[in-house]
Amino acid sequence: MTERFDVLVRFWELRARYDATGVPLTEAERNELLSPVDSAASEGDTKPGPRDAEVSPRGVPATLTVDNGSFAAHLRQIAPELLVVSAAEPLAPGERTTVHVADAVSGVEYRLPCVVRWARDEGPWLMGLAVAGIPTRATFKGSASGLLRSPLRMPARAAGT
Repeated sequence: MTERFDVLVRFWELRARYDATGVPLTEAERNELLSPVDSAASEGDTKPGPRDAEVSPRGVPATLTVDNGSFAAHLRQIAPELLVVSAAEPLAPGERTTVHVADAVSGVEYRLPCVVRWARDEGPWLMGLAVAGIPTRATFKGSASGLLRSPLRMPARAAGT
């Protein structure tokens, strides 16, 4: 999962930069930008619509953040142009959300700002999300006890407090 996300995050970064600045990409960046599209096409990824999206039984756990909170979801299909997500409740087309995906094994978390393109109005709730902004990738550490540790440190307490 991490390798595919890394390639797609770079794709979305380059596309967002070009859309924002209009500055042409270098030849190396153009090749980098086209590689995920070419590989996705060779793997048979398509841009599914609300009626023909398949529900993969092996979805990637994710969290959707909206204005009034967050809720659990599963990424069912990942493609350069669209993410298909299933969730307990649907979001309306046009609504903005942030998709959070973490890989505990590699210690990487992705945050993808998205907009809902379509939502299937019957269960299971499926939504098509398009990345709309610059995604981020962050790393985190685990400890020997298995608990996650933040890179932020709390100041040491003074003696006697």
